[in-house]
Amino acid sequence: MGERIRTFVRDAYYRPYIPGSSIKGAIRTAFVYKILKEIKVKSPQWYNDKIDREIRSSLENFRNKGERRKKLRDFFGWFEDKLLRIFELILGGEAVNSRQSPHRDIFRCFRVSDTNSIDKDALQLREIKIFSRKRDVGIKIYAEVIPEKLELEFSVTYDWGLLNSFRPTDEPFENYMDFIKGLFEDPIKVTVEFTNDILGHEKEVLGRILPAGMSTLEFEEKPNLIIGYGGGYLSKTIGLLLDETIRSEILNLATRNINRTSPIPSSRKAIHMTDNAMTSIGWCKWEEVM
Repeated sequence: MGERIRTFVRDAYYRPYIPGSSIKGAIRTAFVYKILKEIKVKSPQWYNDKIDREIRSSLENFRNKGERRKKLRDFFGWFEDKLLRIFELILGGEAVNSRQSPHRDIFRCFRVSDTNSIDKDALQLREIKIFSRKRDVGIKIYAEVIPEKLELEFSVTYDWGLLNSFRPTDEPFENYMDFIKGLFEDPIKVTVEFTNDILGHEKEVLGRILPAGMSTLEFEEKPNLIIGYGGGYLSKTIGLLLDETIRSEILNLATRNINRTSPIPSSRKAIHMTDNAMTSIGWCKWEEVM
């Protein structure tokens, strides 16, 4: 084909699977989004002082240092880790000082396994098109994708004792600790809310991005999680909570010689299924199996 192919992650026997870290990362983002969404509504002053101002200040620092091409996932990863430092791990009556990471914050009590591996020939090679401002921009991308309706299994385990050993160190989290612990009891419900918010925004996005006359294919089963390639940075971060100006500034920081002032996002990757219909990639549904 003469084009680069985005390959799927595989195990030692060349069988495709989804790493537990990817699944946990998607769930973790939905949790942080839900927590901040709740605080933004019920404690708006704290949100403006601690979240909005912190992001604006960090963007200004990056610009002053002349930093460009700051990866979006690095920026939001840094921000989420900093936010989760609000929770201290208390063991033996004393705070445990440890370097923050997805393995050492409050989500340490929440473990997700890799999925089972599937047959090495089960994947499909699909052409992914990029649309922007009512047109196909003509960039060809090929990717290995999991076929629709294919089921994978993974396990989720909790350490409730460890969760109860965390405590918040800043307002207003002291008033939200029971709420936050309750989220761990039904993680699917948390990802459903995040997914619904993203899909609602996605309808508006596709309306201004797709060519006239092109529609989106409806999902046979409504998804409640998005993993992997595609979906844009709003589906991988808490960016939907931010106003349009900050979204643009963050995206400008991650790109070169592009000054975005139009609504974000301005493009979308999609699998072109028919002449006049397309579907986004990365969406899936997870459910508990007893």
